[in-house]
Amino acid sequence: MIGKQIEKYTIISHLGEGGMASVYMANDNKFDTNVAIKVLNKEYVHNENIRKRFLAEAKNMFKMSHPNIIKVNDLIDDGDTVAFVMEHIEGETLKEYLERKGKLSDDEIKTIFSQMLEAVGYVHEQNLVHRDIKPSNFMITPKGQIKLLDFGIAKNTDTQSADYTQTGTSQNMGTPMYMSPEQIKSTKDVTLQSDIYSLGVVLWQMVMGKKPYDSSTLSTWELQTKIVQDALVVTATQWDKIISCATEKQEQKRYQSCQQLMNVIGNNSGGQSEIKIGQKKVVLNTEQTIIDNREYINNVVYPEVIIGQQIWMSKNLDISHFRNGDSIPEAKTNEEWKKAGSNGEPAWCYYNNEPSNGVIYGKLYNWYAVNDSRGLAPEGWHAPSNSEWSILIDFLGGDKIAGLKLKSSSGWAANGNGNNTIGFKGLPGGYRFTDCKFSYIGCYGYFWSANYYNSQNAWFNLLLFNLKVLDRGNYSKSVGFSVRCIKN
Repeated sequence: MIGKQIEKYTIISHLGEGGMASVYMANDNKFDTNVAIKVLNKEYVHNENIRKRFLAEAKNMFKMSHPNIIKVNDLIDDGDTVAFVMEHIEGETLKEYLERKGKLSDDEIKTIFSQMLEAVGYVHEQNLVHRDIKPSNFMITPKGQIKLLDFGIAKNTDTQSADYTQTGTSQNMGTPMYMSPEQIKSTKDVTLQSDIYSLGVVLWQMVMGKKPYDSSTLSTWELQTKIVQDALVVTATQWDKIISCATEKQEQKRYQSCQQLMNVIGNNSGGQSEIKIGQKKVVLNTEQTIIDNREYINNVVYPEVIIGQQIWMSKNLDISHFRNGDSIPEAKTNEEWKKAGSNGEPAWCYYNNEPSNGVIYGKLYNWYAVNDSRGLAPEGWHAPSNSEWSILIDFLGGDKIAGLKLKSSSGWAANGNGNNTIGFKGLPGGYRFTDCKFSYIGCYGYFWSANYYNSQNAWFNLLLFNLKVLDRGNYSKSVGFSVRCIKN
């Protein structure tokens, strides 16, 4: 096909091929620049299903505008020729890079994997699940920039969209080595957590310098059985907890978004982390929590988002010391939680006493911690009052729509995700009741207000999985809710 004209493009060389299409380097005759053209193989051009999927891939990629995703510039749909034109990337696939280099250093893993998370997270924000995350679908340029490609089996998850992808339960979509357990069992209900699983497998490969399974000795059935039943082999490195959470067999136990995984990657420094305080850089040990009267638990400087005239944290609070340095008691047992409530004393816990929930949802605090004179919020922040919540609600167009805009775009119960249009990233952390029971993680997000209602109760604001509203109510000061702070 070298030298052939396709409309305004001249084919120069063959770059590679897949099961249904071939990729060529070509010259854009109008702009005299190199491009890549993915051409549907002739035997599939008149197959209605394959042609439709190929065109959907082109349209999905054309909508993407992200530095870590390859850009599609043109579509050719002309009888016997079906193709789309992409930017031409110099470099090699991540698969080739790993085969050449083997194990990667921790710093290189962070650099590459963070870009991968940026790309896949953006895809998820467009209501797509990629479904074929693997090293060969990422390009790496000579300057170290990552580019995600190949949206051939991407699934549109927006049920209101004309492009919504309905996949039969018997269809197997993906590359076996990197498929999630649910992709193997049934592709019908695959969610963004399936991509997160695949990312976890790729991370394992970058850490270990080899594939997690030997496909030359395993049959397809044996490989699939291992994926469904067996955890990945421990790497004995600082990455094990991250890989384990990303590749949990049950979707709800995995990271709920690429952003949550990104936050953990950013804090995974193997003992030290460099953060910026004002114009000064400080190196922190993992045990060090108080710097210049500011608290950084897990070495996190809390991300912020400007909403109108307010500045909010875009993450739930996850600290275990008051602003003055005193410890906030952790109440793990039922007796400790009840005693704190009965005595009007501050306390915190993780949902179900599982630290992994804290990574995603932060801690649950009783209101006595919120109201403690030693200061729950980090320096420069405070728990919002009812009037500050009201200002936020008014700016978002009223309480009947505010919840939709505040809720994160993933992580909520079925059909309950928000659109996160302002970057608040509200998450459903659930609560701990006065009788110590934990309830409604993934469904409801309760956030304390700084205002008390009476001697027994205090105000809170509530995001619900099945409604667009931001609701308000009052409840016992002894229960455990999330805390989202606002800047002074």
